[in-house]
Amino acid sequence: MAVLEAVRGWEYHAGLPHIGVEEDEENKAEEGSDEEDEIPAPTEQEEELEEGMLTAEQLDHQLDGLLKTDYVSLLMEHDTHAGASAAESLLFDVSSYIPDALIPQYEALRESIISWLMTLGVVPKAATGAASDSRTREAYNDAEHSLSLTRKELEKAQGDLAKLFDPTWFGAEGEWKKLDGLCISKDTGDYTYEVCLFDEARQKPNKGGSTFSLGKFASWNPSPDVEVGSPEYYSRQMYKQGTKCWNGPHRSVILNLACGTENAIHTVEELEKCEYRLTGTSPALCLPLEDESGKKKDEL
Repeated sequence: MAVLEAVRGWEYHAGLPHIGVEEDEENKAEEGSDEEDEIPAPTEQEEELEEGMLTAEQLDHQLDGLLKTDYVSLLMEHDTHAGASAAESLLFDVSSYIPDALIPQYEALRESIISWLMTLGVVPKAATGAASDSRTREAYNDAEHSLSLTRKELEKAQGDLAKLFDPTWFGAEGEWKKLDGLCISKDTGDYTYEVCLFDEARQKPNKGGSTFSLGKFASWNPSPDVEVGSPEYYSRQMYKQGTKCWNGPHRSVILNLACGTENAIHTVEELEKCEYRLTGTSPALCLPLEDESGKKKDEL
């Protein structure tokens, strides 16, 4: 004990720690470090969030906004944006320089060439937007063509209606309309002469050869001395602008009609080169007669 007290006194005057105290402090420091090592580190989330998922804190702050969002409108806007074709400059749009009448042929030729290039792998398959534009253009051309046909049919119907009660065509009461398109003919041996009333006159060879047009209906009796709508006016028809004769005028026909029991052609003669006169009959020219008492009676 005396030796221990002497050593501690010396350590005290020398400013040194007591023997054994330094070891205790080192042991305590080591034990402290071990305890720190044993403190469990904060655990990370066992599962990582997938891309696009929100954390609990984000949900707390953004939940109200998410619930109020109109997702249907967003989807429709996305489809519209995705389906929209890229704007193209008119400078490189060949179809804008082509006349409308030639566009269908151009579209067909372009589609054929593109189809071959795609088959050979020279160009990639057309994008959805381009295909949609092509279908839209085709539908537009079809609709425009149908509209054009409808307009022509309407114009023809209006023209036919105007002619129906026109004295210079089918008469004031449309009495000649029944004979519209009726064909009457006369065989002269070498040729058969045919007249389709209000349409066209023809010369047909009986021994083979070409049929010639003798003209299309142009008017009734053009004489200035004849009153329009009178029996004399309807007794003659003019057919003009037929097939042109070699080194001569266009063929034409004068058809003289009289009252008869049938619609027929009786005589054919060539007045001058490529100018013909035909005579015929039609019950349409048979008018009621008046007897001595002034009453009308049928002619036939």
